[in-house]
Amino acid sequence: MEHLSLNLVACRTEDLVDPPNVLARLAKELIRSAVQQQSDVTAALAICLDPAAVEPVWAQQTVWRTMRPDGWRFGVRPSWPW
Repeated sequence: MEHLSLNLVACRTEDLVDPPNVLARLAKELIRSAVQQQSDVTAALAICLDPAAVEPVWAQQTVWRTMRPDGWRFGVRPSWPW
């Protein structure tokens, strides 16, 4: 009872049922598991890539990133067919 009365005096009543760190900790766990799942999917897809098809595209992307170091993420090369 003493701890309850101290908490009611020192804190808000919401802090008793929903401590301030709980939501942040839950969000952190959810984000961590989502990132792990996404990286697992990306790794699985990368294994399935055909190296012969990837090499020319990777070379084109490298040239594109070199030509536009500050803005390569914001557009697609006009010569690309898609």
